[in-house]
Amino acid sequence: MAPSLTTTNITPIFARHETFHPRYGWLKKGFDKASEDEMVFSRDDAPVTLGVGKNMVKAIRYWSTAFKTLEEVRLQGNRGSKHVPSIFKAK
Repeated sequence: MAPSLTTTNITPIFARHETFHPRYGWLKKGFDKASEDEMVFSRDDAPVTLGVGKNMVKAIRYWSTAFKTLEEVRLQGNRGSKHVPSIFKAK
C-alpha cells in the first residue's frame, strides 16, 4: 500500500512567480541582496535595489525560495516575513 499524503505536508502555491520563469542571475541576485538586507523584498524600493520591475521582485523572491537558496521566516504578529539565506552558501 502506498503511503498517503496528508494536508499538513502539502502547501499549494499558485502564480507566485508572476508568470516569469527563473531567469539567469536571479537566484544569485536574490541570495546576495537578502544576505545584505533580509527585508529587501518587502521594501518599497525593492525594484530599484534589485534593478527589476515590481512583478519581477515577487518572482525572484518566489524562485529563490522554491530553489531553497532563501528561507522565508514569518515575523511575529503577522507583520510579514523576511528572507534569509539558507544553509546553502556560495563558496
